[in-house]
Amino acid sequence: MAKPPNLLRKVQIDGAWKMLPVARYERRQGETRSDIPRYDLTQVMLAGVATVALEGTFYLEYRENGKRVRRSVGDHPASVKAALATQASVIGLRAQGVAVEDAPQLAPRRQNKLEGKTLRTVVEAFVRSPPLEYRHKTYLKYRNALETFLAWAHTSVRRGGGGKTHCVEIGRDEIKAFMSDMVNRQGLDVSTAVDKAVAVNKILRDQGAPIAMRKGDWPKVTKRQRELYRPETLKALFAACDETEFVLFQTFLMTGMREQELSHLHWENFDAARSTLEVKKKPGFDLKNYQERTVPIPARLVELLVLHRKTQQEQGRHEVLIFPTTEHNRMKGAPGGQADGHLLRKLKRVAFRAGLNCGRCRGRLNGKPVTCKTDAICREFGLHKFRHTYATTILRDGVDLLSLQQLLGHKDLDSTREYLRALEPEDLLKKINMTSLATRFV
Repeated sequence: MAKPPNLLRKVQIDGAWKMLPVARYERRQGETRSDIPRYDLTQVMLAGVATVALEGTFYLEYRENGKRVRRSVGDHPASVKAALATQASVIGLRAQGVAVEDAPQLAPRRQNKLEGKTLRTVVEAFVRSPPLEYRHKTYLKYRNALETFLAWAHTSVRRGGGGKTHCVEIGRDEIKAFMSDMVNRQGLDVSTAVDKAVAVNKILRDQGAPIAMRKGDWPKVTKRQRELYRPETLKALFAACDETEFVLFQTFLMTGMREQELSHLHWENFDAARSTLEVKKKPGFDLKNYQERTVPIPARLVELLVLHRKTQQEQGRHEVLIFPTTEHNRMKGAPGGQADGHLLRKLKRVAFRAGLNCGRCRGRLNGKPVTCKTDAICREFGLHKFRHTYATTILRDGVDLLSLQQLLGHKDLDSTREYLRALEPEDLLKKINMTSLATRFV
């Protein structure tokens, strides 16, 4: 039975031209090996992985009289598909002894550099219609990365550096140059530069950019130990809180919840009798790992939440959320309150009132340069730091890793293992002395 020709594409990778097989779709039910394969003309197989490739000439490959034959068929999709079907028929007829001509060879079409989407079009489309699976914070992170890349690309053009403006022009070299610029010219940390480049790489590849990064292209990033709040810092911080702030930040500390999880807590998620808080999906809010969980809480936090609810009711506030925005900020919000999106700002203001700012942080506030000596912008204070403190504390006190994974809502155990690095030598020594090693072999 005659075998149809294979389809290859000659593409340029890292300055070298390579002949790579075009990616195939899965075989339909009932199709045989003699049927013409269905090809995805926008992708080639690079090291076994389907990779976007929007430039390059297509070639038919088949065997004739025991010799391999390769013939160019241009790069226009309609012409390529027609040539593939024609040559398959030619091979079939020749197998039956019929003398027929090959499919015509086609010269490659001249590639227009400005074909495809511009970078600005991609960014505007992402801002206008972000992917449904992205949470708000993820969307903001990716949007910032894309806008940073767009500004870098246009700046490179103005400098005469051969900057690129279209997706089809962006490759591995541009991503590496982008990271280098962020670190060397913009002064960003390497880890921040890598995070932004990974986001840009994903979005632009989805939009057709022929980016084929190699393993060694990504700089090594030092794993930093989790930052924790010291007991004396927490004591001073809580002393500067008002009643609502005190309950809010105690809940962060005693549950280890993420910011969005805590801000979307409903009173129906609180069970005082069982001493639990449920982390559940809500309208407009989904969980990071798409897994709901129940978090047991200390008796002290149960008391604080019961008192907090009583205070709300005495004030005539029948809230749905445990920590809604203030009355002033939710005049036009949903009945029963809306999630507070400024919890980090509240924490920094409390730290500033408590006189805990380090005095070294610099930033901008209302368009003016400021420092944390005079304003609530200190980077020493973050909401996720409560989560790190919670996890490390209960790990030190004997909670096993699998239980901690469940409490934190981690999808895999590797994320939970990171907290082992925060254990101090004294904590490890205490645990070792409790094992049979200390007594059995003496």
